[in-house]
Parts: sequence; C-alpha cells; structure tokens
Amino acid sequence: MSQRTAAQDAREQALGEPIRESSSGILTIVDDKVRRLFCLRKGRLVHAASNVIEEQLEEFLVREGYLTAADQERSKLESTRENMPALRWLQEQGVIGVSKLDAAIGAHATGLLLVALDSKNFESTFEQGTPNLKGKPVTDLAIRDILFEFLKKHPKSSHAVRVRLGNLGMHPVRVVKKESEVEDLARTHPIVDEIWKLCDGDLTVAQLAATVSAGEDATMRALYALVLIGAVEAISEKARLARGVGDVPVTRSELLMRLDRAIDTDHYGVLDLISEANEEQILSSYYLLARRYHPDRFRSGEFLDLLPRIETFFAQVTEAYTILADPTSRKTYDEDLALAGQSDDDKPEYDASYLARQNYLRGRALVKRKQFRQAVTFLENAIRLHENVPAYHIEFGSLIVRNPARRKEAEEHLRRGLELDPTILDGHTALADLLVKRDKTQNAVQVLKEGLNWFPDHPELKSRLTRLGVR
Repeated sequence: MSQRTAAQDAREQALGEPIRESSSGILTIVDDKVRRLFCLRKGRLVHAASNVIEEQLEEFLVREGYLTAADQERSKLESTRENMPALRWLQEQGVIGVSKLDAAIGAHATGLLLVALDSKNFESTFEQGTPNLKGKPVTDLAIRDILFEFLKKHPKSSHAVRVRLGNLGMHPVRVVKKESEVEDLARTHPIVDEIWKLCDGDLTVAQLAATVSAGEDATMRALYALVLIGAVEAISEKARLARGVGDVPVTRSELLMRLDRAIDTDHYGVLDLISEANEEQILSSYYLLARRYHPDRFRSGEFLDLLPRIETFFAQVTEAYTILADPTSRKTYDEDLALAGQSDDDKPEYDASYLARQNYLRGRALVKRKQFRQAVTFLENAIRLHENVPAYHIEFGSLIVRNPARRKEAEEHLRRGLELDPTILDGHTALADLLVKRDKTQNAVQVLKEGLNWFPDHPELKSRLTRLGVR
C-alpha cells in the first residue's frame, strides 16, 4: 500500500504514522531529484540509502573519520577482486571493528533521515512490506528518538507548533499501552517524563505548557511528538466528562505524583481547587478524586505497596471536602489561611513558627494554582521566619528552579533541605533533576544513590538512575 503525504505537517506525519502502527516497509522521501530510502521494521529504522554519492555510507565513513580515503580505495579494489561487499571486506581485514561500524551505520541513518525531513520540496511515500536487506548495512534505531530531535527545531516558529497541536483547550491524556516506549524516550529526554506524569486529563494543553519547567516552547514540541507517536491523545472537555476520569487507567507515576503533591498542602490543594471555588466545583472535584483514588481500588494489584499512602491521601480528601462543603467551617478555615497574606501589623501575636507555616501553606497553594511569582514571596517569608524547616527549602528550591538565573540558588536550598531532613523523597528527585540541567551528572547520580539509602528500590529514584546510565 502506498500513501503520499502532502499536508502541512507531512514531514512529521511521515514518521508519526509508522511509529504509531509499528509498521514495516520502505519510506521514500523525495526532494526534486534527490531520492532517499528508509527501511522500517516494526516502526524502527533498519537501513538508509541515498542516490546522492556524497550521502552514501562509504563517503560518510571517510568524511566522519571512521575510514581513511586510502582504506576506502583499497576496499573497493579488493572487495571487487574477491567478489564481496566492501564493508564485509573492511571488517574481515580488521580495518574497522564491528562495534565501530555499527555505530557509524546508525549515525549515518540518523543524519540522512534528519536531512531528508528538512528537504525543501518534501514529498514522501510509504510502501508496506518486509524489505529484503540481505548484504545491506543494517542498524536498529527507534524512529521516535529521531522524530523528537527533529521537532526540537521544526517547525521553526512556536506558533506553528501550537497550530499543529490544535485547540489548546483540549486535555492531554496518556495512552497507557505506550508507557514502555515513553519510558525509553524519557531516558534521553527528561522533559518527556515530566509531561507524561501531567497527562491525566486534568490540565489543558495550555495549562500543561505553563506548568512544565522546561518552558512553553520546549513543552509544546515534546507534547506534539508524544501525540504524533500515539502516546498521548488530546480530548475535549465534553469528551473528558463523558468518559469520566476513572476511565483513564491509573499509572504508578501518576499515583506517586498525586500522593507527593498532597503532602503538607492545604484543603484547596488536596482537592485541586482555587480558593474561589464554588460549592458545585468542590462537590465535583471530590467525586472525581473519590472515583479515581478510592483505596478500595488498590487493595490488590500492582499498587498494593502504596495502599497506606493512598488511605492517608483519601482521608485528606474526605477532610478537605467536609470542611470546604460546609459554609461555616469553610469561612473559619479561610480566615485562618488568610492570616499568611496579611501585613505584619495586622497579624495577631502568633509565634514565628506559626506564621512561617502559614506562609508555607499559602505558597504551596499558590504553586498549585500556577501563581508562581506570588508563591515565591510567601515561601521566602516562610524561610525567613523559620529557617530550619526542611520542607520550606525543598518547596522553594523546587519552585525557583524554573528560573535558569536562580538555579544555583535553587541547588543551595534543595541541599539545605536534605541536610536538615534526608528522608524527603521530593528533595532527592528535585535536586538530581536540577543537577542534570546544570551538567553535573555525577553529582546527580550521587544524590539519587543517597536517596536509595532512605527509599530502597523506589521507582522514581531507580528510573532516574537508569536514564543516567546507572544500572
């Protein structure tokens, strides 16, 4: 079957569809007289070729220093005389080792596909089938990684990426059967893990892009890649309500994020609400959380180890609903919460630790509502009032890491928090992620290993170590 792509996003779709369908066949990309062939096997790139001499593998080997020009010329003569492929002759003579040649073939195929995707007059066809590659140089590459790299710079404008994503009011939802592929992609692209955790249908595309620490442009591009490969689907608000949040399977990463976010937050934060929420919104949020995270759903199965934390979380949900659903108790609660926002002259004579705690809770609530600038002020106040509370430093460091100019300061606060209390899981993960961004990979590995001393075999710590190449 042959299908020609001509849409505005033809370049991305030329790869997206074979990845989604795990297709086998030959993808042909034409740019005027230049013709490049890419053989796929179950959605993976196994061979690449071009009709341009300068782009052929033998020329690539010389140009990139894998092979000398003299060795290339000798291989042509000797392989012809012995009637065998030139690459085979090079290997048999020990001119180029197997592992070195495999790496070169992979690099050549990757580069050729990226060049083809950037063609000025792009046209593509895909012929399904099983290519006969006997005697051809083969590799085994995940095309999703190449697509991800391509989308970092294409399309050039952020606006074009938003256009391709479509309605920014749609809700990104994980496609659970793709989780293993996403985990593989996240090993080299940490932003993928952060986005994947947030794709539970709660946030819109616009809200998600504003939440991820890498920034809107990088987030939109990575999200677009996940949509293209079928790992995320965007659904409307109507469809989200119609299917019910409970219809989207719960994953371990989502559950851990939900449980961690509920630590030391206020009642509004537990219910994922703003303080201005009305009675209907409070009731709706409670029912959604109750359906999705009721402990009875987890009394058997793969999340049984998290049951004690789930029961604690659900008790928080119930308490938050009980207080906020009643106008009288809510009024009293709001008055207590508002103390952290008053000027020093207006506050009662509470001790510094109480005021620090109120500032901390208010800051957490503001972070939850994506009001980051205001949150910085409250969290700074909390630390100023009571410096030796580890959670204050962890929360503040995790917040200001969003600003590249404050990452050194963020590292100092995260380290201070762990110095005061090394048993805060979020501190280890946040500090490790920050150190990776600051090109301090070995330091990040050390932090994660220290975390395992307190949380043996914790999946969040182990997955990060795996992505950093530590087994």
